[in-house]
Amino acid sequence: MKEHAEMMRLHPYMKHTGSNRIDVLPGEHKELIWHFTNSGTINFACNYSGRFKMMRGKINVEAE
Repeated sequence: MKEHAEMMRLHPYMKHTGSNRIDVLPGEHKELIWHFTNSGTINFACNYSGRFKMMRGKINVEAE
């Protein structure tokens, strides 16, 4: 994730596509549903330039 954040700093207008991401503008509310099939820790972050440090976290997935 840190490597990708650096790439975004170098190319701030790069666009991403895919079903595992969304764009949320200030004041907007959106929902993204992920279905996890394995236990473990998932790291997530905002990849827009300057937001990586303040908009990131971890999801701990436990088996049922």
